[in-house]
Amino acid sequence: RTDLIGVLPTEVAVLEDLVTLDLAENDIEGTLPEGLFTLKDLRFLYLHDNAFTGTLSENFSELSALESLYLGDNEFSGPFP
Repeated sequence: RTDLIGVLPTEVAVLEDLVTLDLAENDIEGTLPEGLFTLKDLRFLYLHDNAFTGTLSENFSELSALESLYLGDNEFSGPFP
C-alpha cells in the first residue's frame, strides 16, 4: 500500500518492458487505460482493493504473457473478456 489516489494514467503504456504492475490496496479510481493492454511483457498484474470502475476491455486478451492477475475488490461491471 502506497496511499495512491486518483486515476491510472494513460502514460502507463510507455513502460514497454514492464513485467510487474502492483498497485494493490490504494484509492485508484476510474477505468483501466487502453494502453495497459499494450504491455506485451506484463506477467503480473495486481490492482485489487482499489476503486476501479467500468467494464474490462476486450483487449485484455492481448496480455499474452500474463501469469498472475488479481482484480478483486473493485467496482468493475460486465463480463470478463
